Amino acid sequence: MVKSMRLSVLVLVSAVLALAQPLAAMAGQVPPPEAGLSEAKPLQVSTAPRAVPVKKRAPKSSQPVVPTRAASVYLIRGFLGIFSLGMDRLNDSLKAQGVKTRILGHTGWPGVVADIKAEADLHPDKRAPIVIIGHSLGGNAALQASYVLGQQGVPVDLVVTVDPTSSRPISDKVKRYLNIYMANDGLGAALAAKGSGVDNDNIRDNPQLNRPGVNHFTMDENPIVQQQIMTAVLKTLGRKPAARKSPASKSPPSKSSAK
Repeated sequence: MVKSMRLSVLVLVSAVLALAQPLAAMAGQVPPPEAGLSEAKPLQVSTAPRAVPVKKRAPKSSQPVVPTRAASVYLIRGFLGIFSLGMDRLNDSLKAQGVKTRILGHTGWPGVVADIKAEADLHPDKRAPIVIIGHSLGGNAALQASYVLGQQGVPVDLVVTVDPTSSRPISDKVKRYLNIYMANDGLGAALAAKGSGVDNDNIRDNPQLNRPGVNHFTMDENPIVQQQIMTAVLKTLGRKPAARKSPASKSPPSKSSAK
C-alpha cells in the first residue's frame, strides 16, 4: 500500500518536472536586457496620429469689403408717415440728382445709427457727408439719431428738422442744424441752441409761407420749403443742382444746309 502511494507521488513529480522544462526553455528565449541584449534598442511605438498633408493656400491679399446699407441722406417721416409726404418728394428729387437716400418711419432711427456707424467703422479714413432730415416726430428722431452718433464719435454734417415737436437733444458733433418751424402753432419748436451752427428759421417771418394752408401738417410739402432743404443738402454734399433741360426748339433746316 505504501509502496503504491510512493510510486504515484514519484509519477506525479516526474510529470510536473517534464512539463516545467519546456516552459523554462520558452521563458529562456527572452532573456532580460542585461543578459547580452544591452545594445538592442527597444521598439518604440508612436501613438501620435499620422500627419495628413495639407495643401497650402495662397494668402489673400486683402479681406473682401462688406457693403453696408448706409446712405448719404436719410429722410424720416412723422407719425405713421401719414402727413409727411414732403419727405417722399424730397426723396424723389434727391434720387433724381443721383444722391443715395433712405426713407423710413420715425421709430426706425436706431437703424440709421447702426448703418452710419457700420459705414464709419468700415471706412474710417474715407468719411462721406451725412445728412439726416425729419418732419414732425421724424424731426425728433433726426435730433436723437444725430445725438447718439455724436456720442459714438461719428460727426453729422447736416440735420434738417421740419417743425419738430421737441427742441433737443443737440450735439456739438453736428456741423449744422437747419430747423424750419412755425412758432406758436402748438406743435413745432425752435431748437434749444444758439450759434453759427444752428439756424432756426421761423416761417412766420416769411410772407410767402405765413399764410392759410401752410401749417404743421403741410409745410414740409411746400415748394419753397422743399427748395430750401434741397439747396442746403446739395451744398453739404458738394453738389450743384442739376440744370433743368429746356425743350429743344425745332427749327426748319436752312436752305444753305440743305443739299
